[in-house]
Amino acid sequence: MTPHVRLALWILSFRFSANDLRVHTSHRLHEPTRVGHENDPQMTIIRTLLAGLAAGITMFFVGAVFHFLIPIVKPSIPAQYQNVALFRTWTGWTATYMVVHPFLFGFVIAVIFVGLRRSTHFPTGMRGGLIYGALVFLVGSLPVFLLIFASLQLSVEIIVSWMVQNLVQHLIAGMVIVKWTPFFGSWGGIA
Repeated sequence: MTPHVRLALWILSFRFSANDLRVHTSHRLHEPTRVGHENDPQMTIIRTLLAGLAAGITMFFVGAVFHFLIPIVKPSIPAQYQNVALFRTWTGWTATYMVVHPFLFGFVIAVIFVGLRRSTHFPTGMRGGLIYGALVFLVGSLPVFLLIFASLQLSVEIIVSWMVQNLVQHLIAGMVIVKWTPFFGSWGGIA
């Protein structure tokens, strides 16, 4: 078993108290209790994997939308990608990686969310998803973009376009993860 699989299983193995089985929202008069497969570890893994897949699909399609919108919004950006001194061509493994990456990252952030949600009273619902997506961006993406800006001679418009794309991807993926993760969401029928 690889260390990554062991880490994922460890995160998924946390137990919860009775309070964790309640929706943590202050705007409802009656807080619903969750019913179903709350304590079934197999169901937890399945729901977490579905959340990761849904997040990956979301990030892939948001990336595809940006891929087609950027040339319309800022026509000078696509020409900059033709500089082979800075960018790899999309033949071979580069294109494959660009397609696979959102799905791999979707699983990683879904597993981390389940661990975070089980060990804290992280907000649920759309608000919780937006907060989680923003945190993933602030901790995972923003520092990388700042390093890229500091160390490579890429144009500001390329880096800003990547930052905006990443922020939108993570915000939407955060909401999707909250919706699909096991018994933690308060919208989309999971409550």
